[in-house]
Amino acid sequence: MQRLVNAEISGVMFTVNPVSGRDDETVIEACEGLGEALVSGHITPQRFLVNAHEDRVLEVHSDMPLLNDAQLLELANLGAAVQAYYGCPQDIEWVWADNAFQLVQSRPITAIHANGISGQWTTADFKDGGVSAAVCTPFMWSLYNYIWQDALPTYFERIKLRRKDAKPADWG
Repeated sequence: MQRLVNAEISGVMFTVNPVSGRDDETVIEACEGLGEALVSGHITPQRFLVNAHEDRVLEVHSDMPLLNDAQLLELANLGAAVQAYYGCPQDIEWVWADNAFQLVQSRPITAIHANGISGQWTTADFKDGGVSAAVCTPFMWSLYNYIWQDALPTYFERIKLRRKDAKPADWG
């Protein structure tokens, strides 16, 4: 039997900002009572933006917020733990009841737009299957460079999309 939680506040949380692709931003939406109206799109929820890496609230889009900073940070940290457990960014439904958060459901985020960081090469620029908008480290750059300069040209030669005698190109 599944128990219905009598929620005072309900909401959804994205452990990576699905609009910007930033992996250091957690997006939290909240409404009073049960979350059915929120997830079905019948109400406009309160929206919060939290930097989970630095434990600080970045934006509060409400004059009378349902959640305080301590609650937002606690929720963002719960989201980070769920993401670490599943190994990918999560879309999490949650409730606040009896002075505690309870996680109702979690699933992978279905669409993330990776804008990167203006003027910086990031892992998001490379669409490497991961979700990140952090500046590319020298180690990751060396891996990308190896793939572009050595592995990719050899692969193209094998599938006859590049001649063996073609001059080397700086693909990175």
